[in-house]
Amino acid sequence: MAGIFCVNFGLSQNGYPVCHSAWHPECYECLGQGKFPMLDLRDEKGNVWHTQEKRVKRLNTGVKCAHLVVPFQCETCWFRLLENREPQPEDKFYMACLRRANLDAIAGRAKSTIEVHASRAARIIRNCREINKTPSFPPRGPFPDHDCVGMGVAVEMVQESTLAKGKISDAVQFSTLRQIRSTYTVSWSSSFEGMLEGGSFAKGTGKVRLTKCPSESVWFTDFLHGCEFRMGYDSMANKPITIQATIAILDCLRRRAEEEESTSLAVSNHCYKVGAMLAIATACSLRGNEAFFLSLA
Repeated sequence: MAGIFCVNFGLSQNGYPVCHSAWHPECYECLGQGKFPMLDLRDEKGNVWHTQEKRVKRLNTGVKCAHLVVPFQCETCWFRLLENREPQPEDKFYMACLRRANLDAIAGRAKSTIEVHASRAARIIRNCREINKTPSFPPRGPFPDHDCVGMGVAVEMVQESTLAKGKISDAVQFSTLRQIRSTYTVSWSSSFEGMLEGGSFAKGTGKVRLTKCPSESVWFTDFLHGCEFRMGYDSMANKPITIQATIAILDCLRRRAEEEESTSLAVSNHCYKVGAMLAIATACSLRGNEAFFLSLA
């Protein structure tokens, strides 16, 4: 149990050769390191964050006994299931996308959670061996003969992340990438199989629908969490008005107020009130419509 095993280990599916895929956790590495976008953690001075190296290793390598917590099928078995043929040399990047999706699904679960469940499973197996009892764990495989967890959609998302260009940074944002899942889910709902899923639980305006849509599976949720953790977020915050610009605006308002004192006292007072509002809003860091609640009478 010290490694990572394909759920089809020792089994043959659909006439293909028996699967013997198993890895040491650190040997199960990303096949396209540098090709898939990954958030580079840095401090405000641009220095690499002290946990970045540990984070990269966590995202690019497997976790011991991850197959006990995450439905894990090797890339070769996945390729056979999705394409109904053996992988060829020209399918190298396709296989890399499958590996990346598997690693993201593993990263979607905390490493400590995987290790705790693996340790508990090992203890239960040892205890059962002492009394000659068969452990109550369900069989790990074989995997169903169709994509029931959404690996096909995950591969398309991983591939898109290497092709699409972002507006804020070079890589596309995860929030944009996950729209592929939304499109697939809508496509499923409007398909023949989706239309047959008419059952739902409803209370008031709320409704929960039962579905077999692969993109709604637990595995796919883990994949999304891992993918989001890997890619992170880049934001472009609205920049505030500089102090110099604020001073220039206040100076203009003061001159206008002095000019209007002899002709229109109401306009002059209004200019002073606007200047006071801007000064208070800047000094107190008021946002949005908060400045309009000031009482300047």
